[in-house]
This record gives sequence, C-alpha cells and structure tokens, in this order.
Amino acid sequence: MIENRLHADLASALTEAWDRGDHWRAAIRTGIATYDDDFQNSFRTELAKGVTELDSNPADYDLAECRPMPLRPTQNDARIAAPACAETSK
Repeated sequence: MIENRLHADLASALTEAWDRGDHWRAAIRTGIATYDDDFQNSFRTELAKGVTELDSNPADYDLAECRPMPLRPTQNDARIAAPACAETSK
C-alpha cells in the first residue's frame, strides 16, 4: 500500500486497530518488531505520513521519532516498549 502511495488507507487501518486497546497495541508492536531495523524505520515513517494525512498526531500512535522496537519487553516493563518514528525526510 505504501508503494502505491496509499499512506492514509494504511494509517486508517492502523489507527482503528490501535484504538481498540492495549492488547491490539501490543500485537501491532510485536508484529512490527519482527522486521529488521531499516524496515521498521521506513514503515513507521510512512505510517506517520498517513496518520498526518488523516489529521491525527503521529505521536498518539508511537510514531513520533524513529527507533527500532525491541522484540521482547524489558524486565522492568510488562509490555513491549513503545517506539516512535518522526518524519525524517521533508
């Protein structure tokens, strides 16, 4: 969808799932974490563009600054750590 410039459509699906609650958020984070760091960063950057097109704040969906997600939670955190990805190319 990103290759076809359907950022807003993909972001719409993300925001709908994200807004369903903590279990959905954890599943989204876990799914994204299975990819390599470069893909994660690119994917989050493109999702942030779509969320912005929907007039939403990317930070509300862990898309505020780029950094890879850990696959497993830390011992001090019961949930998957929340990453974020800001637009780095303007």
